[in-house]
Amino acid sequence: MALLASLTWWADTAVQAPVPKQDSSLRHDPDYILNNFHTLKTDIDGRPKYRLAAVEMQHFPDDDSTHLVRPHFTQYALSGEPYTQIESQRGTVTSNGEQVYLTEQVRILRAATPDQGPLVVTTEYLHITPDDEIARTDKPVTITQDKSVARAGGMIYDKKNSILTLLRGKSREERVRIHYEKPPHAQAAKPAKKAAVKKTPAKAATTKKAAPGTTKPRRP
Repeated sequence: MALLASLTWWADTAVQAPVPKQDSSLRHDPDYILNNFHTLKTDIDGRPKYRLAAVEMQHFPDDDSTHLVRPHFTQYALSGEPYTQIESQRGTVTSNGEQVYLTEQVRILRAATPDQGPLVVTTEYLHITPDDEIARTDKPVTITQDKSVARAGGMIYDKKNSILTLLRGKSREERVRIHYEKPPHAQAAKPAKKAAVKKTPAKAATTKKAAPGTTKPRRP
């Protein structure tokens, strides 16, 4: 979910376009189309930071929107953090990257860490407001990590305040349900418990006082 901090760049990149043609500015016709494209942004040391790819991108000058077919966005790991990927069948970015809409088989993947397995969020619709760093959906959502699963009728994720709200849907099947199991990674990290061994209290050695003038025999 940390990927929301990077979506502003994604949106800005997607809507940057050549000067639109004046003859189509009043119609909802694309002024340019890119096929099988990808764009990569690096840091000052040349290491990859973000990558955006899509089968097709269309820019519409009348509303300055950008439509993406099968967008695939990757935020590469920096400083040991896990990489994050987001993909869907279709995406729309509004003017100036103010709103991002992803539809059809939306999937967010945060790679595994040494302590946790990969986290996967799936839904059919996701509305992202990059400036506010909020992602929301009113469609059923499933969140899985290791053997833990959370299902709900919707979701609101507020990254600035680190609040994830699961919403109940209209039908009974869309109620919030959470099944949690302790991650095996966390269990492995803890020192293994020693096998319980039943100990029998040692009997105190009974010694009889030797009679005066006698010597107590030693036990073998």
